[in-house]
Amino acid sequence: MSLYNDHFKIIEQRLSNALNATQYDGVVIHSGSPQKIYLDDQSYPYKVNPHFAYWVPMTDCPDSFVAFKPGKKPLLIVLQADDFWHTQPQLSQGPWLELFETTSVPNLAQAEQLLADYKQCAWLGDTPHMPIQWGFETTNPDDLLAYLHYDRAEKTAWEIELLTTANEIAAKSHLAARDAFLAGASEIDIHNQYLLAMGGPESSLPYSSIVALNNHGAVLHYDKYETTAPEQSIAFLIDAGARHHGYVADITRTWSAPGHSEFQQFIDRIDSEQLALIDSLAVGQAYADYHYDMHIRLANVLEDFKLINCSADEAVANGVTKAFFPHGLGHLIGLQTHDVAGHQIDHHGTKADTSDGHPFLRLRRDITEGMVFTIEPGCYVIDQLLAQHGEANVINQERVEWLRPYGGVRIEDTVVMKDNKPVNLTRPGFAKLA
Repeated sequence: MSLYNDHFKIIEQRLSNALNATQYDGVVIHSGSPQKIYLDDQSYPYKVNPHFAYWVPMTDCPDSFVAFKPGKKPLLIVLQADDFWHTQPQLSQGPWLELFETTSVPNLAQAEQLLADYKQCAWLGDTPHMPIQWGFETTNPDDLLAYLHYDRAEKTAWEIELLTTANEIAAKSHLAARDAFLAGASEIDIHNQYLLAMGGPESSLPYSSIVALNNHGAVLHYDKYETTAPEQSIAFLIDAGARHHGYVADITRTWSAPGHSEFQQFIDRIDSEQLALIDSLAVGQAYADYHYDMHIRLANVLEDFKLINCSADEAVANGVTKAFFPHGLGHLIGLQTHDVAGHQIDHHGTKADTSDGHPFLRLRRDITEGMVFTIEPGCYVIDQLLAQHGEANVINQERVEWLRPYGGVRIEDTVVMKDNKPVNLTRPGFAKLA
């Protein structure tokens, strides 16, 4: 647990710095409560507050708390209710518990009593009625959250280890999904094979998986899951992840069926451009510049595969590449799939300029040491976007019709900057299983 101990020291110092800068006495971090479905007696699947999971390697402990004041040992309160209807959380045994003053309570009334000395602290959590009822005056202050969110982009060694394991779990599941595709399975059956390989229920996924056969791959957030396989499955795009102690893998792969060699060449080309761009990443450079560079790279792919009637330079200048590649190059990732503060350029919450014509780019910070983010270029046949360039005759419709049945291509890996070099956290998981 030495990596966790180092992680603990780092985030303890980060929080102390944030409290000193924003003049709060301390924090009480609520793990979150199960949220009831409207007009129902059931709850939505529980999702832990990422601020809580940042401190505690437990993700299934609703209505628990971390209370922190600088100079004091943090207090960890875990609710273990006297309830025969539901499984109660069990404290993960390990040396990490020694870093907290840990106690379990059978009800929230006792938790409130234990937090009596923290009423002047800032409350961090998404259950608005609880801090009001318990007498907390400050809930989720913007200045404190901005400070904390900004720091989360740079991961500790402990976090990188968890992200690596999450990617290994997801890679195994991706390959199981690929095999199901090649065997002619339906989208729902492919999805189920993914879950089986992951070894967890659908509620444990970090986001709704995209399991898209053939032209469904052109729908960027496709999640319908047809129950019947198409007559012929020629292409498969899957965007699916996994969690490990709260940390997220977010991987996308595109596969072609045997006998579709030109589409496989198209996949391979985008894959190679993605890897080349990753190799070029450097600390101190603006992430947005790599997004622009990917449009240049994609323009050359479009020209080489004769999908455009203009030059690559013209395709970038006229916005044609944005019709094929409308989303951003990637995003911060960690305790959340789209981790916080991607548009935040300092501890004070200052927002980046987004007036460059790329509204869907989620990360606009300069790249720093320890920053973890995804790189996910794509290319799709999206008629409503391509139609915007119809009158200019810059798009080769005949070649678009060739690509249409395949839907599109997206390749997504997670990268950490380590010693001013990009380290791919996704590819090794696939290589181990090759």
